[in-house]
Amino acid sequence: MRLGVIGLFLGAMVGCGGANQPAAPLPLPPSAAPPTAAPVETVRVSVSDEDVGGAMPPLDDGRIQLAPPDGWRARPRKTGFVVRFYFNANLTVPRIHVTAEDAAFAEPEVTEENLHGFVTHVAERLEGEGAPLVEPVIPMVVGETPCARYVKKLRIRLTSAEGEQSLTVERQILETVIASRRYTIDLQTPLGKIPEFRQAGYAVAASLASAEPSGDSGGAEATDGDDGDSP
Repeated sequence: MRLGVIGLFLGAMVGCGGANQPAAPLPLPPSAAPPTAAPVETVRVSVSDEDVGGAMPPLDDGRIQLAPPDGWRARPRKTGFVVRFYFNANLTVPRIHVTAEDAAFAEPEVTEENLHGFVTHVAERLEGEGAPLVEPVIPMVVGETPCARYVKKLRIRLTSAEGEQSLTVERQILETVIASRRYTIDLQTPLGKIPEFRQAGYAVAASLASAEPSGDSGGAEATDGDDGDSP
């Protein structure tokens, strides 16, 4: 008799909607999170003096100063770039392209206090562009430079003495904002080689700082040049 009462009670619960209610959706595992989702914690990267080469004259019309990675070569200015650094004399990859444009971020500078807001801003922009990412946008402080980091792929053409070749590279991209200008430090390597060369990209980011305006943009921006490569 007691079992019968329990059975009637359970049946009444099901009849009240338990079996007819849609099951609650299961939470996504971390691996299924959107590629632009940022983690809560900020990643901090240390850069030693040995990683950084000699400081260059002010760049981007005297707005910023930065330095190449130790042992890398700076190329003359090419339209669309602040400066370009190459690891090899053959001017292929790995290489680092630094670009600048007016920033759409609400704040004139990226700081540790607004870094997570900037990461969200970058992630939303990339999502709007439909850009597939190899690694998601994360908040990072490189040396003392707060920035957003992510990794994507790019198909490029390279022209050398051996002729023209097309290959896919991975790009570790670091973005920050200084004086309402968005600076992008784009390390491009052969597939799977970012861990080997990422410290070079970090060295450039750690050296990036605002500079006193001057009439001479200096050094690597003095002349225009072309090494025959294109994205």
